[in-house]
Amino acid sequence: MKNKMVILVLTSMLMVGCSVQNKDAKKEHEQTTQKVEKDNQEESKENKLNIDDIKSEELDTDFIKNKTGDVETKRVFRKNINEVIEHNGFKFTFKKVDISLYKPLTDWAVEQLNSIDNLSLVKNNVYSSIRLTVEIENNNDKIYNLANYETFLTTNLKEQSKASNFFSENENKFLPNTKKTLLYQFFLPNTNIEDIDKITELTILTPSRYDEHGNGYENDHGTTLKIKIK
Repeated sequence: MKNKMVILVLTSMLMVGCSVQNKDAKKEHEQTTQKVEKDNQEESKENKLNIDDIKSEELDTDFIKNKTGDVETKRVFRKNINEVIEHNGFKFTFKKVDISLYKPLTDWAVEQLNSIDNLSLVKNNVYSSIRLTVEIENNNDKIYNLANYETFLTTNLKEQSKASNFFSENENKFLPNTKKTLLYQFFLPNTNIEDIDKITELTILTPSRYDEHGNGYENDHGTTLKIKIK
């Protein structure tokens, strides 16, 4: 009888011990799972970059494909700026500058890019690209169109580039006393990747304007602004 009691006590202790171990193991598993999920969330957050967020200063750790898989980009520099220039009733506020590496992956991408700006980009080659975020305000009391595709940029490395003509007719049109934000992208095929960090100053020629009837540029050929970015 005494032996039976001892066996029952030992069995009970073993069951309690196993229960505690199972609880500890379950707790440890849950903690590990939570840590993995947290790490995945942080990694996802790190990789999910909003390139249009003016406040963000995040850079890319690797090349990122666009949704269609036609190009890869890697942002290597980003800075918020606040350079303002006013010209013929227009106010241009330069909000942000991005420098990226740009790699066209398909024949279609190369064809589209080369036809847009008469470039000579080659598939799978990596090129330097600068993008400016600009808030533009029309303070005139009449409608004006901007020739955004005639915006020019020159770097202190002496390469000049014309804005890629990605602009729609709607983006070119400014109603009286309105403002909107546009993105200007410039390709620099002659600037070597290893020289990107030497780009410290940009000279911008703002787009010329013409009235809603397309009657010339009213002697408006834009104006220049120098921007120090480093």
